[in-house]
Amino acid sequence: LACRFSDNRPEGMNLTDFVDNVFGWMLVSNRFKEMLENLQTPSIEYLLISIKNHKGRLAASSYWIANFLTFVEVVDEDQSQYIPSALKTAKVDHFKRFVVRKEILESGPILLRMKEMPRTILVREDLIGMIQKNGYTGMEFIATETFKQ
Repeated sequence: LACRFSDNRPEGMNLTDFVDNVFGWMLVSNRFKEMLENLQTPSIEYLLISIKNHKGRLAASSYWIANFLTFVEVVDEDQSQYIPSALKTAKVDHFKRFVVRKEILESGPILLRMKEMPRTILVREDLIGMIQKNGYTGMEFIATETFKQ
């Protein structure tokens, strides 16, 4: 399996530890994958993928799709406000107010994909700290209080 950088976005041709992509895949470097494996993140399988540059030449051969095998219900229905999705694969189109269920905040996985919005990945603050401390690149974090997607 291989994916290719676009000719239309030369600024996006840098290889980082997390590679944003139009497919919604969690595409990660070998280094990032090893960190997740050491943390024993549950219910993730890793699928090897090669990345080609915008000219079709091999840019990297050891990147991974971190494929979540389970999705977690995280939305506190009583406190959150959202616009329902018209898609059958998602419950939420976007949030006006997003509140995570208390039990997820207290004892949920360090990393998860939301059942209500499957293209969205939530990361606990302790993992964010590890990511920043160890200099992993390519990720942007948005506090749940300000998340409107």
